[in-house]
Amino acid sequence: MRESEPAPVAAVLACVALLVVPSALGQEPAGGADADSTFNSLSEGPRGSRTRSTDAVPNLGSPDSTLRQGPLVTGTAIAGVPRRVLLLGRVFMDNGEAPVQPVAVKMGCDGNPRLRAYTDTRGRFSFHAITDQPMLDLDSGPGQRLGYRPPTTGEPSRTNLFGCYLAVDLPGFRSERKGLDSIVGSARIDVGTIVLHRLKGLTGHTASPTTAAAPGEAKRAHGKGIRQLRRMPPDFEKSVAHFEKAVDIYPAFAEAWAALGEARLGLDDLRGAKEALSRSIEVDAKLLGPYQPLMQMALQHSEWEALHLLSEQYLKLSPASNYTRYLAATASARMGKLDRAEALVDQLNEEGGSNRWPLIHLIMAMVYENRAQFEKAAREYEALLGASSEPKTVAMVERKLLDWRALGVIKPRENRSAEFPARP
Repeated sequence: MRESEPAPVAAVLACVALLVVPSALGQEPAGGADADSTFNSLSEGPRGSRTRSTDAVPNLGSPDSTLRQGPLVTGTAIAGVPRRVLLLGRVFMDNGEAPVQPVAVKMGCDGNPRLRAYTDTRGRFSFHAITDQPMLDLDSGPGQRLGYRPPTTGEPSRTNLFGCYLAVDLPGFRSERKGLDSIVGSARIDVGTIVLHRLKGLTGHTASPTTAAAPGEAKRAHGKGIRQLRRMPPDFEKSVAHFEKAVDIYPAFAEAWAALGEARLGLDDLRGAKEALSRSIEVDAKLLGPYQPLMQMALQHSEWEALHLLSEQYLKLSPASNYTRYLAATASARMGKLDRAEALVDQLNEEGGSNRWPLIHLIMAMVYENRAQFEKAAREYEALLGASSEPKTVAMVERKLLDWRALGVIKPRENRSAEFPARP
């Protein structure tokens, strides 16, 4: 990613750059899923993350995608063991009602959650949980993350999705995480109910009032498009056709524009998606849905001013969205708005700090480096090394610190640990 403004450091230091850290989006923090931190768009899964930055600094898009996960010990594949199980469940709002719009259901297993299904009109969902790794024998060694334990005397057959969880994604709401560490059975499992909790201070909305004003024919076309999106895998081509018909009939149909943007993303039509999502915001600036994919596209293309404007506008509608705070801090740091970036990081520290958002160390390192406070920047980079195992991140951060020590702008590492404790 390119810097929008050069750092005010000596020219001899300006040449020290970090390489790309490919990272998927929205891995959930351990304490529970904030729906504003997992995007419906550009997520891995049926749609896939369609673009990847090639600029020469780490990708700040994933708050904890480079967390150390520990060694994964490869076990022995069990012949004849089913590699999938049908998971089904329900999603309800905290008032007991089913969400009126399709809600993305994602599954994660020690990695970034992937889109698996959408809820139906009654909040129900179902999908086959097929992992990207083979089923393994849990007894093959320590460090297993996913596996199958063959039945023993008196013990039922058990598919063990250790480290796996379900989370649902609705802007403006926090999702409970449904752990799948141990589910009994091998064919059909009811995981129960996942509840969505409204975030504090929410003034934006997930359903637009323009929908009620839409003509019947436009509503029917929108409904048909939604049904195509609810298919697994979604039929994006058919849904695009239905949504385009809906907005042709009623150009002020904000939800149809937002859904059209989502469907176009599924077809890799990024320009068309951006146009549709932007049109949705023009029609209804308080509709939360279109902001998230637009922010994600701005992040991936290093469009810092666009990301700054979108994230700040979103925070006015959903001020408790931690992931948007993270995005806003990233954009602010890139644009040289250092006080704003630091204030947003302080807010994230109040909500779990680097345990939930490890890459805030990188943001603060950028802030301190722009201020030519190299000792503080080095402290943040060293903290990042303690949380990241991504090879390019580790190699380039270590190179930067070595160069700084050689230039004498920071003290030798053995003299720094006591004098510069880690930032809380």
